[in-house]
Amino acid sequence: MDDLSFRLGNYGRYLPLHNMTDAPFGNFKYDATDELYEIEVSHRGNDLKLFIRVDDGFSLDDAIPVASEFWKRRANWFKTARETASSELLDMLNDRIDGENLPPISKTAFAKSLSVPDEICLSVDSDQISFELSYYSDLYGEHAVSVAINLTYDSVDADIANLY
Repeated sequence: MDDLSFRLGNYGRYLPLHNMTDAPFGNFKYDATDELYEIEVSHRGNDLKLFIRVDDGFSLDDAIPVASEFWKRRANWFKTARETASSELLDMLNDRIDGENLPPISKTAFAKSLSVPDEICLSVDSDQISFELSYYSDLYGEHAVSVAINLTYDSVDADIANLY
């Protein structure tokens, strides 16, 4: 075992110790339970979590350059996610919250709630690199809005998830 690994309990697995520093981010922490790296970042005064999940055969070192490029162009990614969710999900979300005795969400309020995601998850695997942007708001009741975008923008998928 080298100094970049540690033994996780009695499970016999070795996990990388990547409390790694990169200019736009800082120190990533490894969450062994969910098998992903995480860090808190800020965009225009809004705190959000950035998660990086890498499949076998890849490492955080492989994902950092992709995450850095994403972060440099985050305004474009956020705009794509906001426009996709706004055009595809408002009616569906209003139908779902109707049963929760919440007032309908207006187009303006919905768009504003999608200005900055609460979480971003970068996934790197052998098939593709994708980002999932997740939004949570009291407006949504017990739901979250999620937009997944692959690196080349040719696959954009928006959905509503139940939180409970």
